[in-house]
Amino acid sequence: MSRLLVIGCGGVASVAIRKCCQNSDVFTEIMIASRTKEKCDALKEKIESTTKTKIETAKVDADNVAEVAELIRAYKPDAVLNVALPYQDLTIMDACLEAGADYIDTANYEAEDTEDPTWRAIYEKRCKEKGFTAYFDYSWQWAYQDRFKEDRNMYHMSEDIKVDFIDNNEFVNRHHTPAFCWRYLVQKLNAKYGIFNKEKYNDILADAIFPKKTREKWVKYLNEQNYDIIITTASLSLRLGMLAPELNAKTIGWQHNCYAGYLDVPNVVFWKQECLLQEYLPKLDRYIVLSDYDKRDYKKFLDIDTEVKINPRSFVSERKCDPKSKRFLMATRFVYAKGLDLMMESFEEFCKQDDEWQLDIIGAGDLWNQIVADAKRRGIEDRVNFVGYTNEPEKYYLNSSVFLLPSRWEGWPMVIMEAFEFGLPVIAFHTGAMDLIIDDGKTGYLPEAFDTKKFTDAMLKLAHDEELRREMSRNAIWKSEDFAIEKAVKEWNRLFNRVMGIKTFYMKNEEQILECREKYPLRTSYAEFVKEYQIRDNTILYEAFGGRGMICNPYALFLYLLEKEEYQDYTHIWVLEDFEDNRKQIEKYEQYPNVRFVKYKSKEYCKELATVKYLVNNVSFPSYFLKREGQVLIDTWHGTPLKNMGFDIPGANISQGNTARNLLSADYIVSSGPYMTKTAYKDSYKMQNLYEGTVLEEIGRAHV
Repeated sequence: MSRLLVIGCGGVASVAIRKCCQNSDVFTEIMIASRTKEKCDALKEKIESTTKTKIETAKVDADNVAEVAELIRAYKPDAVLNVALPYQDLTIMDACLEAGADYIDTANYEAEDTEDPTWRAIYEKRCKEKGFTAYFDYSWQWAYQDRFKEDRNMYHMSEDIKVDFIDNNEFVNRHHTPAFCWRYLVQKLNAKYGIFNKEKYNDILADAIFPKKTREKWVKYLNEQNYDIIITTASLSLRLGMLAPELNAKTIGWQHNCYAGYLDVPNVVFWKQECLLQEYLPKLDRYIVLSDYDKRDYKKFLDIDTEVKINPRSFVSERKCDPKSKRFLMATRFVYAKGLDLMMESFEEFCKQDDEWQLDIIGAGDLWNQIVADAKRRGIEDRVNFVGYTNEPEKYYLNSSVFLLPSRWEGWPMVIMEAFEFGLPVIAFHTGAMDLIIDDGKTGYLPEAFDTKKFTDAMLKLAHDEELRREMSRNAIWKSEDFAIEKAVKEWNRLFNRVMGIKTFYMKNEEQILECREKYPLRTSYAEFVKEYQIRDNTILYEAFGGRGMICNPYALFLYLLEKEEYQDYTHIWVLEDFEDNRKQIEKYEQYPNVRFVKYKSKEYCKELATVKYLVNNVSFPSYFLKREGQVLIDTWHGTPLKNMGFDIPGANISQGNTARNLLSADYIVSSGPYMTKTAYKDSYKMQNLYEGTVLEEIGRAHV
């Protein structure tokens, strides 16, 4: 495909057009057509500098079949994309049939006053007869639905659980034109003046947001499905609360943004709708928010009880950023809430005190031209790389060393977790729940909200201290484990059980488990990682003398594998007790993207111990370690048996027990030769007729 005619220039159209322009190799030329050509021209001006796609504009009345057909014949598109009003579908389809163009629809048209319209079959038949394509459904939006169906394991979902997806527009539904106009008028008046925001007008406002007839249809449909639990997100939670008393299923509302983002900002989702929230949200079985701050605010201002569930990170990356890089990174939308104007102000001051660092900004939006012009006005356009939209954000994360987030407000920003996963410390204004995600001074900095000078100071501090960046990078990587999807799955499973009234072991023994976690933190962490995480292929953990250093046989094996071509995609993780004592070694190998370091007897150490594929040691792992099925343990041991060893040491029956257990668990034991095999392993550790693994004498001799 090379030429696309897009009819419509509203909110949905704007998104669709930008998506097309991100794929310039496919959509080399597009025409934006609408009743108001000025809107098309304005959108073209905003995005044409960010894309290679050639953009044209035109005026067309989408209600006029002849006019649309004439435009199609003149432009000769390969396809027509309809993102116009919901009641113009049939008109545009008629024009496509007349002019001979393939048709793509992004909406579900509903004929008036019919429960089961026949228009779809009629048009499909007409299109088939004329040899054209008509694409009627929403399936293009539902890549994740298909992905979910293909691989439920990625979501740790039991086959016993049935999941249905229902899209937003289908849930809300559209009615005939008079009803639509009434709803629009009520919503706009209330958003501006709040005149219906009183208890006595709740029915009017509720009917405008979610018409009564539509509610009745949905109650009937949902009850027929025999769901156990129904979950809605964002604004749909309010609508679900309206249905909840009549539903057979349990209901959970799940908030997408922070309290301030929904209720303290004009012209957003719940502006001037507090009365409805107070009436209908309590009817849900559970209402989920993103942070303790939101929990506090919903209780304080609306007297609504909520429950906190954090969003998990969206991916795991074995590759990490380069702390030596002198590049800042932002990944954002060009809108007011993201504080790009504040960023330009801070970065201008930064550039006066630094002449090396660059700033990459991924993303685009309505304020693109304004922010680009602001950078030019401040004289920093050569220091700012406006990337635009990209399908390869990973390379920008890997080439940066500090992430910046100057947002005016955020709910639970996923970009911070993405940054942490790549090892990027984050500088963000101290707003909302930021301090629940970023540990100030450890994984980044939290300057006072909207204080651009302090934001600049934080940038300068990290920019001019590479060792500080390295330390914060390690902390960020470890912090990212707090947002593992496995943890979120566990918490949601507990929530489902509580909602359904199912008593689990955890619920019955929560106090004892919490006490154990406090008393034995490493044992508990290790056990939870074993239970919740899968083993990661192509990962190797090396430990020598309890993290004393990169030494002995594990080091020899590491050097061998590091340089072998066939092992270049393996990740090598070294256990070290003291990073400062091993600074020279760390600096020697940290340039390798596949070499990482973890602190001995830390929570992160427990995670690696529980999840790597291969484990290499020259003594023994902690007593709580238990080799999992699928892991491979290689014990290289150390030295030669010229002294008492194992149980031959007087009084060592207890102290040597863990060492013997590790040796017996090993898949491979390295030996310096037959003498060591017999004297040390078979006799001193009493492994004769017990050990079922393999003793590697030749390899042992080669690496000792």
